[in-house]
Amino acid sequence: MVIRQSIALLREQLRADETRDGGIVLAVNVSAADLDEARFPRRLLEDLERAEVPPDRFEVEITESRLLQMTPALKRSLDELAQGGVGLALDDFGSGFSALTHLRELPISTLKIDRSFIAGVTNERDRRLVAGIIGMAHSLGNQVVAEGIERPEQLEVLRRLGCDWGQGFLWARPLLPEQALAFKP
Repeated sequence: MVIRQSIALLREQLRADETRDGGIVLAVNVSAADLDEARFPRRLLEDLERAEVPPDRFEVEITESRLLQMTPALKRSLDELAQGGVGLALDDFGSGFSALTHLRELPISTLKIDRSFIAGVTNERDRRLVAGIIGMAHSLGNQVVAEGIERPEQLEVLRRLGCDWGQGFLWARPLLPEQALAFKP
């Protein structure tokens, strides 16, 4: 239900933004239970096709801690989504057991650095850790999102480190879908 609503909102925004091609990508958190369901990837890809939304404009986020429950069905689902063109984001990276095997074995396209590292990114130790994460992710061809940016100083450090994207209260508190679509930073 939430995914179909998200796809409908994305379709509306893509149509409204047709002339500018703003590079909109919508990321949606998905549970490991959803991904364990064998029909989930096919249903998602069919919903995207029916809505005429290119799959590369949709990204599935799964938390690092959920991957500790890796099952063959979950792996198959992630592979099928990636083969269908849907992006896969590893959310909250560094917050749990950062298993590098997941980065090696899964078709991850985006790594989202946990806010706990971003909070201290202006100090030497956390800055070095974040620089290492960004470098590792980029070497694997992944985009990097810093979560929890709240201060301009954090943003400046992340820019210098080559972080691709950021999210956090520096720009806005959580918004309703209509507010997010109308939001102009």
